[in-house]
Amino acid sequence: MLPEEDATDEQLLAALRGVRMNGGTYEVSDSSMTTTVIMHHNPNAMAEGASNTSTFAVDGDVMTRTFTNEVRQLVVKYERRAEGPPTAVEGVWNSVEVSFTSTDTSYTNEITRPSVLIFTKGHYAASRIAGEPRE
Repeated sequence: MLPEEDATDEQLLAALRGVRMNGGTYEVSDSSMTTTVIMHHNPNAMAEGASNTSTFAVDGDVMTRTFTNEVRQLVVKYERRAEGPPTAVEGVWNSVEVSFTSTDTSYTNEITRPSVLIFTKGHYAASRIAGEPRE
């Protein structure tokens, strides 16, 4: 817990250490989604033109995004928290499960930390809490 007033730099850093945030723009084409980072909690992830491409599918209130490269695959499942018409992607989502597969490991975990992924017209914002929960 932070003091009500005058938290030290060390206390503020410790409080924010587990927060992960990023945002930017996105484009959808058929079942492909490309996100381009504008801001990120890690300055190294904000390189000029930094982007990720994934496939995605929306089935009712569940969206599945699959990120694949030469050596690994990451699958993230989200549940819709709030409608955001007019597209299947727009809205507010919580990540609920992540699966990771590479040549030497594979696992699936339910995500129990708070998270939110918001898609609006052409822009997205994502935040989640990583690490162990705090009081």
